[in-house]
Amino acid sequence: MFTVNLNDLGRFAVRVRRLTIFARPGDPVLVRAVGELMESWERRLEEGNRKGVLAGLDKDGNPAPVPSYRPFNPKKLTLAQRLGQRANLRRGKYNPGLGAGLTTAEYRRLTGPFLAPRKQFSRSITNVETGHNRDPDRPYVWIAWAAWRDVVSRNGFHFLPVFFDGLPIGKNGPRKRYDLRGVRPVDRDKMKADLAAWAKLLIRGHYDG
Repeated sequence: MFTVNLNDLGRFAVRVRRLTIFARPGDPVLVRAVGELMESWERRLEEGNRKGVLAGLDKDGNPAPVPSYRPFNPKKLTLAQRLGQRANLRRGKYNPGLGAGLTTAEYRRLTGPFLAPRKQFSRSITNVETGHNRDPDRPYVWIAWAAWRDVVSRNGFHFLPVFFDGLPIGKNGPRKRYDLRGVRPVDRDKMKADLAAWAKLLIRGHYDG
């Protein structure tokens, strides 16, 4: 005897019909679902930056330059240098602009990686801001982004672009580039996996309720 369970075909047909949601970029179910995907990608960007900076790796996984001027007579972070935060925090809280800068003497004594002398309390980690939006000219294109906010020296100089682009400062010639802008290969793979899992949930009706 040969039997056919039409219930299985029915479930398959429902899932195929659900694919038509992608033809309606303004569909509220799709917008909510994409919003959740973008938020998960924001967390990936933030965490990927934290891990990469602490590992001393740029956006492509290349090692950071080794500074010759520190650590000199290394010291542990003081409570003030942690801005009053617990030493065991996984990621420090946002540091405001000028008040978070280090003196040269302080900087030389710290042992954190390049551009993160205070480790997880450094502004290359704490001052990463994330968000997402839809491209106004392309309704099918959504963007998750991360950027650094208020990372300045004690005199208000925005110094991260100097290292990102390998620019000279004063009498010093061009520096070796150490660019943190971008998505690291390991994080791209994780975000692709997130996308595949998200698509399965959408097709199975996870976001219909």
